[in-house]
Amino acid sequence: MRVCLLIGLATLCATPASAQDMNAQRLYEAGVALKAQGPLALVTPEFREIREELQAAADAARAEARANKAAGRKPRFCAPEGEQTMGSGELIRRVEMIPEAERRKIDSQEMMTRVLAQKYPCT
Repeated sequence: MRVCLLIGLATLCATPASAQDMNAQRLYEAGVALKAQGPLALVTPEFREIREELQAAADAARAEARANKAAGRKPRFCAPEGEQTMGSGELIRRVEMIPEAERRKIDSQEMMTRVLAQKYPCT
């Protein structure tokens, strides 16, 4: 399973995990600000930073789900096999469903796990 995110016109595919430095609220605010810039956002350094953060968070969330499944524990989300996409609007709407107080306390991996759990619940 590959988790990919569409932000604007750029497709983001999960890459090896790195430390997630941004809390979810900071990432959300930066994403909203970039979306407001329209296509010009694609050439900003902030776009690259957010893209890398989301890639790392998606990869880490996916790895955690695989590890849980391999250990016989129920994963927090059950995305179908193959490439999955999520537009920037959908991602922002799903992040908005997490209360701001919680977004300030969680990292980007936890944010991405919650977003994927909303989109791909395990039944």
